[in-house]
Amino acid sequence: MYIIGGWLGSGPLAASDIFLLDLDTLVWTLPMTKGSIPGPCNMHSTDLVGQTLYVFRGGDGRDYLNDLHAFDIISNVWYDVETTGTAPPPRANHSSAVVKKYLYIFGGWDGSKRLNDLYRLDTETRIWIEIEAQSTLPSPRAGMSLCNINDELYLFGGSGPSASCYNDLHIYLPEKNLWIMAESSTLDKNIKPRAGHTMSVYDRHLYIIGGSYAQTYFKEIYVIDTDPAPEFYMPTENSSQRVLYALREYCNNKELSDVKFLIEGRPFYGHKVILSLLSEKFRNMFNSGMKENNSEEIVIPHISYPVFAAICGYLYTGEVHFGADTEGQELSLEYMLEFLSVSDEFMLDEIKISCEKHLTNHLNGLNFEKIYKYADLCNAHQLRKYCEWYRRRVLGRED
Repeated sequence: MYIIGGWLGSGPLAASDIFLLDLDTLVWTLPMTKGSIPGPCNMHSTDLVGQTLYVFRGGDGRDYLNDLHAFDIISNVWYDVETTGTAPPPRANHSSAVVKKYLYIFGGWDGSKRLNDLYRLDTETRIWIEIEAQSTLPSPRAGMSLCNINDELYLFGGSGPSASCYNDLHIYLPEKNLWIMAESSTLDKNIKPRAGHTMSVYDRHLYIIGGSYAQTYFKEIYVIDTDPAPEFYMPTENSSQRVLYALREYCNNKELSDVKFLIEGRPFYGHKVILSLLSEKFRNMFNSGMKENNSEEIVIPHISYPVFAAICGYLYTGEVHFGADTEGQELSLEYMLEFLSVSDEFMLDEIKISCEKHLTNHLNGLNFEKIYKYADLCNAHQLRKYCEWYRRRVLGRED
């Protein structure tokens, strides 16, 4: 592991030395070097291409620079890199990475503003070019990190204007010359904005360590999987909701119907299995030896069409609507009493209780006897108890 230069904070401000750590023995050495030493460097970048370390000097603690130096790790020789083309203007606190034979330099601080430009050096021809990407660029920043994963450049974080910082992840695709934003599922929502951190790559994972935001310094480590397993998204609507929604479409729908009712001379189309699910009356009708079991047309002689339609509507939707297709009879006393009677006959307790509650809200001295009679005839126990209370407390009668 090579350590080159860095900020000293006093004296020459920036260092110009190079240290080497043997990762097997964990012994530091100060190698003897030859050639043209770069001089002090701070907020610079270093990248390995083959056996050569390329140092874009950035700054020396006083000035912003753009000179490029190389260090041969076999011969320990420094040399200045003579380049042509459009080189990056002076800057520091930029980021860099290598893809194949190309060295990329992104952004940084030029002493007056933050940058978001991208330059590429062909390390074989020594030619710089400025890349004009065919997409929206990451916002100007400094102190960000840049890494190569599978020949794509991953850019994370950095500081922006007004001391703000970022925690976004951008990806540059060299083959397409495009910047794209990483999918939100890739990022850990707990990673706070930061700059001055380090970022390393192992097995398509980005390891982000430290950094700062204003006066806050971080010490945690975050790992970003750049190729996570696809997530499974459950539908927001569960199966029972989908079934109910689908059943609505088949209420009084001739499609796939296997029974036709005639009520007051009018047809009503039904599906035996659906009608039998919640109504024991229908279930007995279709399963018994009665003629209705084998008939495709059943006459219902004693129920009005609006009430029958509302009853079937409940069986297909699970919702009680007294006013369904009432044709002028809507919520009249006679209509509601018929509704109560039919719901009792078809053994639909939810409708029956709804009828009872509705009738209690419209009970008065004129209709008391009639409602009380129906409560008794239809086994409407709650309505009957309410009528007895009403007679005692409102009408002032005990009998």
